[in-house]
Amino acid sequence: MILCTLATDLADPGERLVAIADSMRRGKDFYRGMSQLQITALSAIPFAPLAVALLPGALRVTPPAFNLLISNVPGPKQPLYWNGAKLLGVYPVSIPYEGQALNITVTSYAGSLEFGLTGCRRTVPHLQRLLGHLDTALADLEKAVE
Repeated sequence: MILCTLATDLADPGERLVAIADSMRRGKDFYRGMSQLQITALSAIPFAPLAVALLPGALRVTPPAFNLLISNVPGPKQPLYWNGAKLLGVYPVSIPYEGQALNITVTSYAGSLEFGLTGCRRTVPHLQRLLGHLDTALADLEKAVE
């Protein structure tokens, strides 16, 4: 797990992408040279409040430091088939932890990216709107890097 800035303070999509990539690069550099055990142990630290949140009333005492999880899961590069039928897409689903507002998972499949958004109904009551915002942001980003 890497905590990363989403650079939401930057209006320009190209600058935002550079800032996010730099933040991720610094996070990955931090783990470089560590053993898998060390990486796992350090990655678990930010999840500690999520474990504590399982206790009744704990969120009021120790709210999590973040409320958004974004993950990417590499999928198969070639199309998959079942009984001769081609699998058209792989849409990920995740479960937000207590205290989390939104989980965004991106899965690659046969040259495409599939997005799965799962959110807390109270915190993100109009989750469907985020899909429109994702489309708009992607179009803006494509224009910025042309």
